[in-house]
Amino acid sequence: MAAADEYSTTSHVLQLCLALQDRLEKVEKEVQSLKGENLALKLVLEEKKTLASVVKDGEVEVDSWKVVAASATKGTQL
Repeated sequence: MAAADEYSTTSHVLQLCLALQDRLEKVEKEVQSLKGENLALKLVLEEKKTLASVVKDGEVEVDSWKVVAASATKGTQL
């Protein structure tokens, strides 16, 4: 039973990480569209409290992190 619980927890954390990565990619695309340039966006996150997720309309929201630094650099167009 403990192995199943560990797998479930690991799976949940992985899903949250993937949701967060997807969210960052959406932010990066939005920045690129606003500026009309190819930008590489880097966000540094810091945990504020216990990791929590809220599911609304099929989307996972991660609300336990805050952005502590952000930078955007020009990238090369492919």
